[in-house]
Amino acid sequence: MAKNWPRIILGHFNMPAIRYSKSDFRYWKTKVFFNTYTYKGEKFKQSDYSVRFSEDSQRHTFGLGTGNKDEAARKAREIFLFRELNGWESTLEKYKSKGEQKVESPTVEIFLNEIRDKTTLKPDTLYSYEKKFRQLITEACEIKHEGSRVGKGNLALRNKVNKVMLSELTPSKIMTWKKKFISQGGNKSPVQTVNSIIRNSKSLFSANNLVFVAAEIGGSKHAYDRSGKRTLKGRLIIPHDPFEDVSLEKVRIRKYDAQRAGMDLGKLFNLAQNELLPSKPELYKVFLIAAVSGLRRKEIDWLQWDHIDFKQQIIHVQASTNYELKSAESENQIAIDEFTVNQLKKLKRKSKGKFVVSTSGRNSASRKAGSYRCGYLFKQLCKWLRKHGVKSQKPIHTLRQEATSIIADQYGLHAASSFARHSDIRITSQVYVENRKLSQVDTSQFRS
Repeated sequence: MAKNWPRIILGHFNMPAIRYSKSDFRYWKTKVFFNTYTYKGEKFKQSDYSVRFSEDSQRHTFGLGTGNKDEAARKAREIFLFRELNGWESTLEKYKSKGEQKVESPTVEIFLNEIRDKTTLKPDTLYSYEKKFRQLITEACEIKHEGSRVGKGNLALRNKVNKVMLSELTPSKIMTWKKKFISQGGNKSPVQTVNSIIRNSKSLFSANNLVFVAAEIGGSKHAYDRSGKRTLKGRLIIPHDPFEDVSLEKVRIRKYDAQRAGMDLGKLFNLAQNELLPSKPELYKVFLIAAVSGLRRKEIDWLQWDHIDFKQQIIHVQASTNYELKSAESENQIAIDEFTVNQLKKLKRKSKGKFVVSTSGRNSASRKAGSYRCGYLFKQLCKWLRKHGVKSQKPIHTLRQEATSIIADQYGLHAASSFARHSDIRITSQVYVENRKLSQVDTSQFRS
């Protein structure tokens, strides 16, 4: 007699899922994840796995120090079992705080994450340092990248740079890159560009920035700065200082010269009155403030109406919730004349926002690091200034130099340095102020 065997219909027979215990590393393969961080308003994934534990009203995330899923799962299992035996306090002591595992020869991503988390660098400063450092890594380590360097192309390149080990960037590679960059001369001022990249990148490795980031650098547990020896208290073991013996190239100081820069402020004032004031008042504001007060672009960007004392004829340059000053010396009072006061009063009547320069819907205080609220206006003004003869690389900065030179001519060098709010009068003397009063020996006193 034939047996009635049960029919098995393929596709409808579900095997029960295999469940692993927490003591099996395979359990943790479904729990490890790539943590994210936000930079310039965009989210990025870290290249190493993390694991998060939530229990007993506590929640802790542990970096696992590897991008290999099996290795990460085994490390997560190790932390879990240690916690089961020893409790949270000992686990945090061993894996997160004083006993947090040191990272030998960290990647660029790990290094920059530590810099972001454990330094007090201003967002704009950090943005500049990181941007130049990534450029140096890309070029000195010859990171190959095809296609666009914007959008998704830039993200792909960024991920490649993230995975580079700090140990791969050596002083020798930097010197080779430096020589090649200058010799190719694919830039109007290759020496200044090289110096800028090195100066910004090297700043990330200063003692002040490394003190809570590095555990060792070049085998030493100390770093040195002007204040003396600093003991390193971080977790990264940096195999060597990539900038050891790497010096900046000597650059001839180029003093401001109005004729060479194509600067004729009288002519520009008349043109601005006729061309900008009637139809482009916001552009006119930027020109007027830069020309008469010598404010920097960021200071113009965030200048508010309540920073202007119309009665006392003073602009107060001060920090606000939106803007941090470049230095302590940047905070000051700038006197403005009656004409400027009257012009600004008239412009204020038509203004609706709290900022002096309105940006057609862009008055939001939020912005990305390294960008300007009034960036598009600055570009338009640079274009307008070049159209009318200004030949310098930074036309708005040239307005600041011209204003400083006028103050020096009328009131002397010290007044000019105070007006420009420089930390060192040598900056005013050597770079900003044009010599408009030439001294000469009067030979008539020698002749009978």
